[in-house]
Amino acid sequence: MSFMYILSIVIRAIATIWTLRAVTRLRDWRLATVATAVGSVMVYQLYLLFGWYWDRPWSWTGTSTDTYWMFDSFITSLAVYYVVRIISDQRGIEQQLKDKEQQYRSLFEHNQDAVYTLDLAGNFLSSNPACQQVTGYSLDTLRQLEFQNLVVTEDVPMVERQFRLAARGEATEFECRIHNPSGGPTDFLVKFVPMLINGSIVGVYGIAKDITESKLAGERVRRMAFYDMLTDLPNRVLFEQRLEQELERARLQGQLLAVLFFDLDRFKFINDTFGHSLGDRLLQAVAQRLVSSVQAEAIFSRISGDEFTALLPDLRNVHQVTEVAQQILVALERPFVLEGHEIFITSSIGISLYPDDGCSADKLVQHADTAMYRAKENGRNNYQLFQSAMNKKVTERLTLEHDLRKALERNEFVVYYQPQVNAATGEVFGLEALVRWQHPTRGMISPAEFIPLAEESGLIVPIGEWVLKTACQQVKRWQRVFPNLRAAVNLSARQFQSDNLVEIVAQALEEAELQAHCLDLEITESTTMHNVDRAIATMHDLKSLGIQISLDDFGTGYSSLSYLKHFPIHMLKIDRSFVRDITTDEDDAAIVASVIAMAHSLKLNVIAEGVETEEQLAYLMERRCDQMQGYLFSQPLPVEKCDELLHFINKTQVGTV
Repeated sequence: MSFMYILSIVIRAIATIWTLRAVTRLRDWRLATVATAVGSVMVYQLYLLFGWYWDRPWSWTGTSTDTYWMFDSFITSLAVYYVVRIISDQRGIEQQLKDKEQQYRSLFEHNQDAVYTLDLAGNFLSSNPACQQVTGYSLDTLRQLEFQNLVVTEDVPMVERQFRLAARGEATEFECRIHNPSGGPTDFLVKFVPMLINGSIVGVYGIAKDITESKLAGERVRRMAFYDMLTDLPNRVLFEQRLEQELERARLQGQLLAVLFFDLDRFKFINDTFGHSLGDRLLQAVAQRLVSSVQAEAIFSRISGDEFTALLPDLRNVHQVTEVAQQILVALERPFVLEGHEIFITSSIGISLYPDDGCSADKLVQHADTAMYRAKENGRNNYQLFQSAMNKKVTERLTLEHDLRKALERNEFVVYYQPQVNAATGEVFGLEALVRWQHPTRGMISPAEFIPLAEESGLIVPIGEWVLKTACQQVKRWQRVFPNLRAAVNLSARQFQSDNLVEIVAQALEEAELQAHCLDLEITESTTMHNVDRAIATMHDLKSLGIQISLDDFGTGYSSLSYLKHFPIHMLKIDRSFVRDITTDEDDAAIVASVIAMAHSLKLNVIAEGVETEEQLAYLMERRCDQMQGYLFSQPLPVEKCDELLHFINKTQVGTV
């Protein structure tokens, strides 16, 4: 008996115990076999120890047989260690694979978008539960179809191209429409991703998101941008675009082109007598009758109020134009029966021709407008072709322009201020500066009469600069009592396009000692779209001064959402034309709600103008409109009256506290 032999038994016993513990932990039958083999040899060694070696003399090393047993125990233990280690690592890898598979399965099963797999022939292999909810097709149904059977016929070639790209290893993303089992197509945003196994493409993963609602919302915004929401006719923006396009075509092909400008005679009387609701219905009925009654390929548009235009391209002679004008007059002479009232309406039409009466869109519209006023002077309900002798209207405009040029020098302009109210707190946080003209002989002239002339003549630039400086100085004076008050000032298109606009604004702030964040410049939506890149650069330059920028009259222009997110603005201003009927017109209400939601998603504030009733206020507050202004709170006021209002509000708030 030797120490080396006993040590070999101890080593083999340790290996056996360690293997048994590994069996308990890993529950692998292969380790149980190893433990049995090692334990059996250990039992055999113990048998030899007590049966043969026990009575033999003691030594440290023993015989060569003892050395063999020692070597065998060591090698066996080492082998057992590596076997256990290998099996343990394998189990770890298997567990990791199971975890990843569960993660993938969870992503697959619980994804709200449709997730599916296709083989290289385009057959469906699997789909998640959301696939049936989104598309309306169960997996069993899908397995009986190829994806081409689901797609709307017009989109099939495009989808097949995208599938082939994915099958070649290129991930793709596209939009398409599929047939909905419940009826009608559904719009989807689809991603195809190659399915790789061992480096080979064996199929395609598909992810489909239902974008029908967002597409409809985008279409509503597009309709807002290019179509009149009341009559569904093209608006001024779309009319101007089409006129420019047709002018270019007429130049290239040497053809005649006509612009008809007309409005409804005595429409204001009808509006005042029967109310705005019936007036709106009349405008809708007029638009429908124009489209259905005029046989020529005329492109009708509603410009504003009761003003309409018709664009007639591809003309051979003037007689074609007068025929269309006569058709319009005859169509409108028939009475309109609305809300139990029989309404008779007539129209005065002005006509300008390209190239005789002008070669630019502005000139043609201007001359058609002049001819329309000549038709009114001739008794209404007739049409007039523009003639150079029609200078009465031009003379009046020149007189008004002359007086307008002197008005600034004679201090005839005054600034009125309309409060802007925080919807949540009721606090007056700002005042919008609105210019008025106190003519020495004609009295107070409406901005609607002189602002367009100022824009056209370029006088709007010095007038706008004066309004800006006056408003900054006045608000600075009010800030001595109301330190948080802000000035809101409108920028005209001409002002916004001025090269020195930023310097003018900086100078106005410096002269008034008004902090930049207390000035809010309101820029109309259409102004920004004449030259988008320049508009963005100008707005960034203005923003660098520290001022606030609002997008005014939102919904009446044609801002692209892709541009809107790049504008450095802080607020959208909803035009009064949408606010007016939000409690009675579902379309206007939906538009306002959509604009508010979209603005908040872009982290923009929203202010609604033209709030005149408690019902409008309640609707806007329910939709979380941030700020409001309108006659419900206050009409535009001169400085003295506005000062009284601010002090009254201040005393009321102090009294309340």
